[in-house]
Amino acid sequence: MTGREFGGKLGEMLKTSLLVLSAGVLVACGEDGKPVPGYADPCDTPMAGTIGCPASTGVTSSQPTIEDACHKLVSCGILAGEYLSRSGTECSTGADCKGGECLETNDGNRCHWHYLDYRWCTGHLANPGNDPCGANQPFTAQQVESTVACISITPCASLGLLFWQKRISDNRPDLDKFTCADGEKTTWTATICDHGLLDY
Repeated sequence: MTGREFGGKLGEMLKTSLLVLSAGVLVACGEDGKPVPGYADPCDTPMAGTIGCPASTGVTSSQPTIEDACHKLVSCGILAGEYLSRSGTECSTGADCKGGECLETNDGNRCHWHYLDYRWCTGHLANPGNDPCGANQPFTAQQVESTVACISITPCASLGLLFWQKRISDNRPDLDKFTCADGEKTTWTATICDHGLLDY
């Protein structure tokens, strides 16, 4: 086979692959380009290998966890990996801080607590408190699950303010502002997903 014949065969294979891919996309999206129930993604069909889809591992993704969600918030820059906020309370040991850390400062040992960081996030989601909008209404397991699921699928850019922006007290952008159902009370919360679970 000459180089020209090989090039022609290769061109024909590429054209065929593109036609199959185009047809698959049209079928998957329907006439108006929107997903249609009952049609598979072309990469989920037996044609996947011929149209250049990445190899499938055969492993189904598991349900995202609280740790996965908080890790994503850190990797997106929305929360810090570790940030200890000083309380001003004097201490001699960590026990004095009741769960915080006793750290040395210029004016003696002071209590510090994890705030807007990974441990703060996992702590709030694992042990949700009361809804800041409700009259001492505790958060439900379903709210935690929906928060974790939402964080896992939301792109970083629209998920919440970056960590440094969260620390601005005056003229903070409104992305983290959370308005309660009554339309009156507002609070600040770490993501657009969290129902106020991660309020700060």
